[in-house]
Order: sequence, then structure tokens, then C-alpha cells
Amino acid sequence: MTTPFPTVRSCTSTDRRVNPRSCSPSMSDTTRCTAVPVPTRPEPAPLDGSGATCEILLGLANRRSVWCRVSKRALVLIEFQEQWTRQGLYHRLVKRQLDTRHVVATARRVTEVARLEGVVVIHAPLVIDPEDKRGALAHLTFGRVFTKGTPRAEFTAGIFEEGDPVVQGRTGFDAFAGTDLAQLLRENGIEEVFFGGLTTDQCVARTLRTALRMGLRAYLVPEITATFSGWLQRRAEKRFAEYLAPLQEAGGPFPGALREEPKTD
Repeated sequence: MTTPFPTVRSCTSTDRRVNPRSCSPSMSDTTRCTAVPVPTRPEPAPLDGSGATCEILLGLANRRSVWCRVSKRALVLIEFQEQWTRQGLYHRLVKRQLDTRHVVATARRVTEVARLEGVVVIHAPLVIDPEDKRGALAHLTFGRVFTKGTPRAEFTAGIFEEGDPVVQGRTGFDAFAGTDLAQLLRENGIEEVFFGGLTTDQCVARTLRTALRMGLRAYLVPEITATFSGWLQRRAEKRFAEYLAPLQEAGGPFPGALREEPKTD
């Protein structure tokens, strides 16, 4: 089967973790990627029952996309909550992007596919208790957004499923700051993390930066993120170009999650 990419290289190993950064666009087509041994943790079983394979897809302009399907993966969804997706001021701020790019519908399909693939779906909501305001946002808004015990703080319909881990203790933009997200990733043996949510250039971007600083293989799934304008969305994607994991790319994450939406008048 052909792909739109000029070059496809595969790193294959049955007992070692592939280091994506050891493959560079300057390599010849016959060069094999190097791998580094895992000191303690055994290799997870491949999803297809074969040897562990990490595909390095080198696209146009030498942009590299990497995802290893044999790794223990997590999908972290930030603020897919009714505050953003239910009628109101916050919804109006992102409505155009949510609607034109079908973000919520795509996120629902991605979570379905992710669970079928054994990916851990983690939710990082922001819930503000007006009786116990913590964090700058809680004080600035007087606890009137993402308010505990109100529909605005609830998960967007069709995103959360009973049994999904939920991050606790979040009070700010970065979903790692002061929360148990890092602990959840460790407890589940996560080696590769995909991020989606709202807004792309604020909470999602800050959380992704922290994940990268922690040394995680972390990626942004652009089709399940949104912000206040197309320009801000494109700027955020450009900033994280090396860490984008688009659904539409050949070999991309969560295959089958992206399909063309019916056109409406």
C-alpha cells in the first residue's frame, strides 16, 4: 500500500524501546534506526502479535511524525466540559472553531477508537468550588465558571466513560501543576501521551510543554483541539509542529476515528 510520504523507515525491535530521536531525515534509505535497551520495564506485547515496530514517517519539508503502537499509550483530554460546549459566553468564544472543524464529534470517535485499542483515556477537567476557591482563575471569575455542582462543570456528552481516570486537584492552566496527572501516567505505565482539549494555545499547550520537559513522548492531536480563532489554532500547531499527531496522516494515531462529516446547508 502506498502512502503520500516520500520516505518510510521502520525501526523494529522485539525487546528494546525505540528512541525516535535516533532517526534523522539525513539518514540514507538503507540505514536502520538505533534502539536503546529498557533497563527494567519489559516491552508491552504488540497489538498485532508481531515484533514491536515503530514507524518513522518522513513527510514533506522533512517534518517527522512518530507513534509506536506497541507502547502503553494515554489520551489526555483537557476541559471537554459543558462550560465550553454548552450555550453561553465561553461557548460563543470557541463555537466557530468547534463547529467548522467538528471537534466534539471527532473527539467522541477518537475516545471510542482509543479504548478499543487499549489506550488509557484520561480526563483533566477544571472544577472550581466557589466555597473554596483555589488558583488565580477561581478568584478572577469569583468561582462562576466551571462551578462545582453545576452543569457547566460536567463532561461534554459522549466524551467521558465510566472507569476513565479523572485528574484530581487541578486549579490552573497546566494539567500537571498540583495534580495527580503524572502519578496516573506512572501508575498506568504510560510511555506515550496524546493531548486534546481546550484551548489549544493555553491549557493544552502548557500541559504539552510540561509533558515534554518531563521526557515523555508527547503529541498534540490537532483535530480534537480548539481555541478562539483559526489564526490562534494555526499558530499553536506551528509552534508544536514537531509534536503534531494529525489523524489524517498515513499511519497516524487512532485509525478510523476521522471521517468526513456530512455537509450541512
